[in-house]
Amino acid sequence: MTFEFGSGNLFISPAGVNTTETTPYEIATLQDVSIEMSQSIKELYGKLRSPVAIAPTEMKSTGTAKFARFNAALFNYFWGGTVTIGGQKIMAPNPTTGLPGEFGTPASGTYTVLQAATFNANLSVFDTVTGLTLQLISGGTPTSTQYKVNTSTGVFTFASGYVNPCIFYYLYTTASTVGAVTKIPNLPMGSNPTFSLNLYNNQWQGGNMLLQLYLCGSNKINFGFKNTDFMIPDFGFYFMDSGSGYIGELDTDNVG
Repeated sequence: MTFEFGSGNLFISPAGVNTTETTPYEIATLQDVSIEMSQSIKELYGKLRSPVAIAPTEMKSTGTAKFARFNAALFNYFWGGTVTIGGQKIMAPNPTTGLPGEFGTPASGTYTVLQAATFNANLSVFDTVTGLTLQLISGGTPTSTQYKVNTSTGVFTFASGYVNPCIFYYLYTTASTVGAVTKIPNLPMGSNPTFSLNLYNNQWQGGNMLLQLYLCGSNKINFGFKNTDFMIPDFGFYFMDSGSGYIGELDTDNVG
């Protein structure tokens, strides 16, 4: 007797066309997977209330996977872009808490951020004394509520004599071997990447179940960030005939 318990293990592999990814991955820390196949029908009526014939027509095959492990290559099965290793952009942290925002106090009207050599983009400057976000100006001399920034050197310039401690929010670029960068393209319609999915489950008493979907595409990614919870991406997909006359295969330990 076979029962299915738990979410199982789900794997994604390149298949078909327009797939820039070449490596299979497990869709890890899997929370749940749902597969739905719904078939439309056409009913033939005469004078009476009930149909005299019913014929099945189109079948819509879709699914959703929710998982916790953030995987840039997996998301790229939806985007169809390029993932390169290194050069990840991150926000400068508070060295004490690790949260975003570098604390610093200007001296003689200037402040050079700690990551000046790899400075990428200014996001804002917050004055911890006045509680104001300072105004960025592109030229001229800053007043007490303004500042300028040289994005080539990471040097911030304030009003003469300005010494209020501030929080500097900015991005910098990491080393060429750190992290990953995904360039997300605007693809032509009809050119979605395609892939195959394998869902395997034997969590309860070793009962084996394998569902293979030969040719799939993704129609949704949802990133739901919450203040007091983990972010669980939602990966929507559809599946279709692979060209072989079949859309998939179900393997189980027994028939009934």
